[in-house]
Amino acid sequence: MKTTKFAFAVLVAVALVACGGHATSGGAALAGSSVSTGGSTPAASSTSTVNGGNAAGGSASGFGEMRTVEIWDPMFNMVAYTISIPKSWNFEGTVLHGPGCLFGMVAPVLRGYSPDMLYGIQTIPTSDFFWAEDQRALPKGPACKVLQTMSAEDYGRLITVSIRPGSVVDSVETAPGEAAYLAGLEKSNQALAAQAASYGNHNPIHVTGQQRWLHIHYDLNGHPEEEILNVAMSMADQPTSVMVNRPGEILRTAMMHRIQSTPYVNGFRAPKGQLQPNVEAFKAINSSFKINPDYSAKYNAYLQDLTNKSIAASWAVTNSILAQGRAQQAQMTANAQAFIANMQKQGDARNAQFNAQMAAKDAHTKDVVDYILDQQLYVNPTTGQTTTQSDQYNHTYSNGTGPGSVVVQSNAPANPQGVLAGNWTELQPIHH
Repeated sequence: MKTTKFAFAVLVAVALVACGGHATSGGAALAGSSVSTGGSTPAASSTSTVNGGNAAGGSASGFGEMRTVEIWDPMFNMVAYTISIPKSWNFEGTVLHGPGCLFGMVAPVLRGYSPDMLYGIQTIPTSDFFWAEDQRALPKGPACKVLQTMSAEDYGRLITVSIRPGSVVDSVETAPGEAAYLAGLEKSNQALAAQAASYGNHNPIHVTGQQRWLHIHYDLNGHPEEEILNVAMSMADQPTSVMVNRPGEILRTAMMHRIQSTPYVNGFRAPKGQLQPNVEAFKAINSSFKINPDYSAKYNAYLQDLTNKSIAASWAVTNSILAQGRAQQAQMTANAQAFIANMQKQGDARNAQFNAQMAAKDAHTKDVVDYILDQQLYVNPTTGQTTTQSDQYNHTYSNGTGPGSVVVQSNAPANPQGVLAGNWTELQPIHH
């Protein structure tokens, strides 16, 4: 179970993988290279890179005058990132939070586009997924996605169908920044191995990855468009201690492997024939992406708190046993509550049936009493008012309700309407 101590630590370490010398956020860099495991982490430095990490100091003169826009994190209610885009462009950006699988998911996302929507940059929200040869090694939870591992290219082709309907993949190549991306992963692996060894853990998490550029073209509102999608895929091999004993047997555990895949997709687009001429301008936009230092400090403190809680919650095998016990107890409680609710429902049904029977008997008794007393219950079909009158006549009429009203009974069907004063209505005999 010691392996689980490092689960959250790797989320932080891998998410800060250096790309061309700049640490990037797992969902914010534009056409750059980055990775996160279990959720994106705010960048450790102030810039992110594109096209291999050589964009620092670039100019966006190809797009004219620039303006700086802010990306707010609604959870912390503060500016998380800033980026410079052409002054005339529209911009949308936020930091997404979600339940995640092992831990809460967080990812900065943004898109900027020209007024005619033909030029633009965008990060695509993604989520982690897991795979294991033995199902017992997979994480459990409603937000946990189970999917076989795949290459960066396959993932890119998979999602392109939905994010760019009708698009065609023209070519796929190794992203210019992949070497720096892999070097950053290896640096993180060394740090993770050293950290694991310091705790006596001989099964550290190991991360591999790929980065590909997918060149695509498609029709955008009647205009031919081309785009480069940058797809980075990290795969974290997570040794996981799993209980393999059967119920009632002595506790036995085995070390199994599960793979956590973390995709990251962003891109930049332009009208057909205008993508390559504007690559440098897109690089300059990308290099302007910066994290707010105050936000970084606040978020890192938040992550540290989660890490501490994770370590405290998963230090020993006993915690797994207790968790199973709690689950069993919860199921037993739920079953008991369901049984009680069912019994209550049946009791309510019996009470309702009994009350209905008693009401029917009571009504019948009243009808019998009326018969004995030579009287009948009548209802005024106009007002709905009921009254008890003699049952010795064939017809009963009333000229109203309340004080001063008069009831006339007769064996002949002679409606007093027009003969006697008032508006007369024939009453109808009913049962109680």
